[in-house]
Amino acid sequence: MKKVIALFFLFAVAGYTLRAQNIGDKAPDIKVAKWMNAEPNLKGKKLFLEFWATWCGPCKKMIPHLNELNLKYGKDLTFISMTNESPDVIEEFLKKNQMKAFVALDDKGKTNESFGVKFIPHAFLINEAGVIDWAGHPGTLTEEQIQTYIATGKIIANEEQPSANEDPQNNLLYGLT
Repeated sequence: MKKVIALFFLFAVAGYTLRAQNIGDKAPDIKVAKWMNAEPNLKGKKLFLEFWATWCGPCKKMIPHLNELNLKYGKDLTFISMTNESPDVIEEFLKKNQMKAFVALDDKGKTNESFGVKFIPHAFLINEAGVIDWAGHPGTLTEEQIQTYIATGKIIANEEQPSANEDPQNNLLYGLT
C-alpha cells in the first residue's frame, strides 16, 4: 500500500510540474471575466500577478504588504490580484478591505489553470515581453528585489529566500485542489 501511495504522489507531482509555468516560460494569456476596480493597460508593462481568495487567511494577510508595494512601485510595475470567486463576493470584500492592485475575476479559472497555480497566495513577475521572471509566495519577494527588477529586469536571488520552485511557507499556503 505504501508503494501505491508513493507512486500516486510521484505521478501527481510530475503532473503538476508538467503543467506549471516556470521561470523563462512565455506567460499564458490573462483571461479576465471582469475587472472589479479598474482595467489596466497591460501592453508592454511589467506585471506582478497574484492569485488569491477572500477565504484564504494568508492571502488576506498579504493585502497590506501588497498595498504598500503597489503605492511605492505601482508606476513601474502593474499589480494584478486574480481570484476565481464571484463578483458579489469580491464586491462585498472590497467594501471592507482596501486593495490597491487591479482586482480581476478569472474567466472560469482559465488563467489559474494555464499558470498551473495549485496553492495560494502565489505570484508571478512577468516582464514587458510576457516572459515569467519570478514565481513564488508574494511574501518572500523583497523590496530590494522589486527595485532591482524594475531597474534592470533581473531578479537577484536572496540567499535566505527559498527558490521560486520550492514551497517557502508551507503553513502559509492553501491548496486549490
